[in-house]
Amino acid sequence: MKFTKEEKMAFVKRYQDGKPVIEICNENQIPRSTFYRWIQDYQQTVTDTGTVVTPQEFLYLKRRICKLG
Repeated sequence: MKFTKEEKMAFVKRYQDGKPVIEICNENQIPRSTFYRWIQDYQQTVTDTGTVVTPQEFLYLKRRICKLG
């Protein structure tokens, strides 16, 4: 079963809100290894200025800063 980016982000959000990985995976028939990869890809961080950034966006911004510097 394919999940959209929004669905993956919603699953990760549920995990961040305290729902156990095993419960999310069992309910949605997601392999745990896949879900842990989604956590790495879609976990969001809020910066001091209130901007929400995913790890992918953070790496992109880091590369841009290096190029500009």
